This record gives sequence, structure tokens and C-alpha cells, in this order.
Amino acid sequence: MTRNVPTLAAAALMVTTVGISSGTAQIIDQGVLEIRKNNRIIGEETFRIERTEQRGVAITIHSTARYRDDDNTELTALIELDRDGQPIAAQFDNSGPPAERAVVTLDARVVSYRILSPDGDNWGGTFRRPAGIMFWMADQFAPYLVAPIPGIGVQGIDIHDRELRDVQVSDLGEVTETIGGETVRVRLVSAVADGEQIKLWYSQNRLMKVEIPALSIVAVRRGTR
Repeated sequence: MTRNVPTLAAAALMVTTVGISSGTAQIIDQGVLEIRKNNRIIGEETFRIERTEQRGVAITIHSTARYRDDDNTELTALIELDRDGQPIAAQFDNSGPPAERAVVTLDARVVSYRILSPDGDNWGGTFRRPAGIMFWMADQFAPYLVAPIPGIGVQGIDIHDRELRDVQVSDLGEVTETIGGETVRVRLVSAVADGEQIKLWYSQNRLMKVEIPALSIVAVRRGTR
């Protein structure tokens, strides 16, 4: 199931606080994305973005995606970003089959990753961290919740293939889109890696819609508030 969901995701922040304080964390955004393939509902992803300011972590993204397939696939993500919107660490869990956990940590020079499985077939490695803006290449929509910065050469971290990919990001400007039965003005961003395009719609830096034309997949936020 996972290869039918996104493989490219941004980890650079352009967000505005729209939530309220919750304990020591401040909710920036939260909601649900309804996921369709060929116009048929195949799952949903529930997400929450918090401003945390703990242990050098400025932003934390929590996400759970559940799919209506034969295996009831569940994907969870925990992504941590620093004050510059750059990734510090991430954990991606896939219920499978096969069940798998990917743990990624980053410092100024190196990206380290570990792939863990219940049967003990674990492996990992490191590669040199590229300069500039970073992208995740993962199997769910969570990292799209932060808007990529257009017009800058960026590198994508492909967790599956353990390599970097060039990503081209373009800001296509404001357009009118129908979301949740309402007509809204949104900013359209295009991200392309290895010929695969991801179209992203944002309203006040809140992710409203994602489309992957090659896979006939569309994810739309429930409601516009």
C-alpha cells in the first residue's frame, strides 16, 4: 500500500501560528486529510503541528494515516524541526506487512538512518548532509504540512533508496479552488523529483490539498477552517 502514497515531502517551514496554547506546546495547525485514488476514498490522515521549543526542537509534526486496504495499513510519523525550519529528526512507522520503522537523525554534516523490523532484520547507514534546504521523501502526507520554499535548489532524502534526489520547487501563484464545498483562494506549489510531480495547495500556509497526478491520488483537507 505504501508505494501508492506520496514519495516526496518538504521539510522547510513557512508557517503562521493559527492555533492556541495547549500546555507547554502551541498548536499551529491540526485537522484531517481525506485521501482518494481515482475518486474513491482509500483512507485518511489525521495530523497536528505544534510549536514546542524543547531540546532545540521548535516544531513537532504528529501524523497517523489509516488506509482501507486488505491489511488496514497504518502509517505514523513524528517529525522534529529546528527554529530555521530544518529537520533534526524523524520517525516513520509502517504497520505493514512488512512492519517497519525508519529512524532518521541529522546534524550539521551527516544524515544517519536506521530501518528496524520486528524480526530483527535491522540495518542502517549514513550519508553526507547536503547544504541548503532539505526534503523528506516518505510514505505519507505529514511532511507536506509545511510549505516548501520555491526557487531554491533543494535535495530530497529518499528513506527507501538511501540516496539524495534533486527536487525542483515552483510557486505557481494564487488560484481559486473548491475545497470542502467552499471556493477559496489558495497558493499552488509544484514540486518535481525524477519526473514525478506533486501539486500542493496552501491557504495562509496551511496545507489544503495534495495531488499526485501520476498515481491518480488526491488528498483534501476536511473543511477550510
